[in-house]
Amino acid sequence: MSPKKLPETIAKRTLLGMELLAQTDAYGVEVGMLATGTRYTVLVAIHDPESSASTTRLTACLRDWSRWMQTLGIDDRVAGASLSVQTREDGSSSAIAGLSFTARPRPGVDRKPLQRTQMIEEISTHLARVLDGLRESAAGLLVTVCTAQDIVDLVRIAFDSSIATDVETARGSGGTGLEWRDAPPRYEATAAAFYAHDRAVSTSWAMATRTDEELPPLDFDTALVPTPGVLSKRVTLIYRIGPELEATLTPFGLVVTADVGGVDGVSLAQELPARQSLRTRLRLRAATSAQDTTFLAGLPLDLATPHMVMVPRELKETA
Repeated sequence: MSPKKLPETIAKRTLLGMELLAQTDAYGVEVGMLATGTRYTVLVAIHDPESSASTTRLTACLRDWSRWMQTLGIDDRVAGASLSVQTREDGSSSAIAGLSFTARPRPGVDRKPLQRTQMIEEISTHLARVLDGLRESAAGLLVTVCTAQDIVDLVRIAFDSSIATDVETARGSGGTGLEWRDAPPRYEATAAAFYAHDRAVSTSWAMATRTDEELPPLDFDTALVPTPGVLSKRVTLIYRIGPELEATLTPFGLVVTADVGGVDGVSLAQELPARQSLRTRLRLRAATSAQDTTFLAGLPLDLATPHMVMVPRELKETA
């Protein structure tokens, strides 16, 4: 009897619709890339070389990182970006920047889209200069480009926070052996107030960023403070080229996500906005009936949200 084929989930469709590439740049450094059509996304990990970075230290860099993001744009072939800061129940924290490069023709520069080999060479050329700017604003933190294996492991943990310790242990003793097909969740269920995936349940909120704001009015330290019973918390800032094809990235939106171990913990996760100011709470919208796609938009992968029909209006791209 042949094994029963598992139903294809929205996360599986989205993630396996992307091709994971393992490339080597001009300096011999391995670079993992997620490719979808003309879009190529590179992830950059930001962490303390002594593994002691506090959430406060990471959030203190957000304004400088946001300014750095807004120096990137079409000239660098950057079409979008995201910046995620995450904390776990054990107090550990990390940050990931996602940079999406486009092979589409640049107005007045290119006559046709670049082929893959040309695009990979372009990314290699631009990435070193782009990362120099990030390192300057990282206040002594270590900035490293994620390999293809890093991306697999990162996504696997994102859908099942309970295995984070096992994954990190395996990475330090020969590797996880996970492949890209192992990264999406095997189980998904979504409801108005939560999104269940593998052995975790998430609740997400979204906020649109106004054009005159350098950062959304969120108290990042309060939003990310570890809470007993909450497996992880993540805040993701999203940047896009403006609707008028401006030359550089602009702040676009924000996703806040809290993970718990089961449906009985959803009420605990839903307390996250309560410590924010009244004005922030009024702008931070629960992703009602779009919990699954909002969770995906908040992953540190800079996913292109136009393809997600049910993403809340706050995160719909206009170009």
